[in-house]
Amino acid sequence: MRGSTIIPVLISVVAIGVVIAVFQQGASPYITLAEARKLSSDHLNLGLNLDKKSISKSIKSGAIEFDGTDKNGERIHVVYNGDPVNNLEQAERVTAVGRLDGDKFVAEQLLTKCPSKYEAEKK
Repeated sequence: MRGSTIIPVLISVVAIGVVIAVFQQGASPYITLAEARKLSSDHLNLGLNLDKKSISKSIKSGAIEFDGTDKNGERIHVVYNGDPVNNLEQAERVTAVGRLDGDKFVAEQLLTKCPSKYEAEKK
């Protein structure tokens, strides 16, 4: 190869490497509580393991509150004032979208995944 061809090829390889590295860093939409404390955003996605024993619902305000742990085992109290979540008691994990407010997480949206929904039907 000539010198005039090597330089563009090297630049392309470096650019592709940078794009792959950036994509891998941002591939997971979920953050840990430690990462959430470093960010100042109102739209954080926390993937949490749900503590089913801690779920409480306020009849007066309609708020749902529970505790959850992130993938590092760090625990946080979550408060959700949105639309009712019907299958929260069956969920193993929940994605809470919202913001940190001191020692609690105020969720604007809760996304649940029930394991029974994804199990193969028994024949």
